[in-house]
Amino acid sequence: MEWGHSAMRLPPSILLLLAVCACGGAPARAADPQPPPAVARDLEILNRMRQQRTMSAPRTSSPATPLAAPAPAPAVASPQAVQPVRAAQPAAEPDAAAIARLIAALDDDAKETREQARRDLVEIGPPAVEELIDALDDAELRVRIGAAEALGALKDPRAAEPLVELFPEPSRELWGAVFHALSAIGSPAVPALLDGLESTASNARWKAVHLLGAIRAPGAAETLVALLNKDRSTGVRVEIAAALGKIKDRTACDALLDALHDW
Repeated sequence: MEWGHSAMRLPPSILLLLAVCACGGAPARAADPQPPPAVARDLEILNRMRQQRTMSAPRTSSPATPLAAPAPAPAVASPQAVQPVRAAQPAAEPDAAAIARLIAALDDDAKETREQARRDLVEIGPPAVEELIDALDDAELRVRIGAAEALGALKDPRAAEPLVELFPEPSRELWGAVFHALSAIGSPAVPALLDGLESTASNARWKAVHLLGAIRAPGAAETLVALLNKDRSTGVRVEIAAALGKIKDRTACDALLDALHDW
């Protein structure tokens, strides 16, 4: 700063203030003597002015912290790229020829093949029931047994009467398959079992009574009580008593007590 002669006429305190402003800093203090009161007052005013300047001056911005790149927006498929969702198509039902091949496989020499064929027939479900019922009359015992097992797994009431018709056959293995099948069908098989009581074969009647007791069919109690002392076979009458005990119908108590005197 250039000062003219007119500056020499300014008070010392103002001259000091101008010097400080021009230099950008406060002058070094002498150790002594202490400045006059007027100068000290001016210095105090100067310091306050410098503080105000510092506060009002624009701050130098610190280096900006690099910002993370924004996440890319999710891609929006164009209308042409959007494919309509197709409804699942129902599985095609196997044809009669496929079911026939599986039924024929029930007589295969390999046990694994027979069991796999039975599982496949059960997997087919109701569409295979009619063919399985027809297979109960097959000439091969293993086919009849496999068909009975499959029908038991399907628990279709349509199979009850054809299964009861197998009672006269003496095969123990076939009887086991028929017993489990009718037990699985349950109450819907009761009418067919009651019809089986009229068979001329005592072993067939015995099997019908045995199953009625196993199912614990309350509706069969009256018919069984009527046959308790009338059936021609002692074995059948004994099985009737056992079945009534399983059914637990109180109306049969008197008939059972009377039977004790007759046998």
